[in-house]
Amino acid sequence: MPARPSIALSHRRPPGRRSPPWWLLLWCVLWLGATPAPAPESKGDVEYGVKAALLFNFCRYVEWPVATVPAKDSVLRIGLLAEDPVAAGIKLAMVGKKADAHPIEIVLLKDPAQVTNCQIFFLSRAMKARAPALLALTQTAPVLTVGEFDGFIERGGLINVLIVDESLRLEGNVDAARLLGVQISGKLAGTIHRRGRKP
Repeated sequence: MPARPSIALSHRRPPGRRSPPWWLLLWCVLWLGATPAPAPESKGDVEYGVKAALLFNFCRYVEWPVATVPAKDSVLRIGLLAEDPVAAGIKLAMVGKKADAHPIEIVLLKDPAQVTNCQIFFLSRAMKARAPALLALTQTAPVLTVGEFDGFIERGGLINVLIVDESLRLEGNVDAARLLGVQISGKLAGTIHRRGRKP
């Protein structure tokens, strides 16, 4: 398999120079660097694109059990709750995208129990209050749960995306993912600050 490009996951502001918005930097580095994408029309479009870019890269640097992803061209399903405010925007940003040979499908879940049919489940900060009940559905399934708010890992999530001091920070529970059969590549795992679930 050809070597994959390195993942650029942080940016710090040079002294005396104003940093561009974090979402614009990530749009350029993660999304345009990985696959062609249309130019964003608004800040909202860019933010959806950034979230889609992160999920896209997780598709490329994670492996699932053969029972759930049996072939190199099997569809990878990314689930979001249908009522999540970012769901429609992410779905639009991911139209036609492939992770290597895997087509990516964004599934807008009306029934949260359907999350176990997905490879990735994304919870935006708007879903924070519901996170414990939703994550409880994934604790025995090979689903990479991804969030973007404080306490996500402690609630049982696997990868959390935070902005700390103008840098993108990934924190996660790589060991818990492995126990579920979700293998996070060394390249991605090396960028993750290890955290564990509360006992």
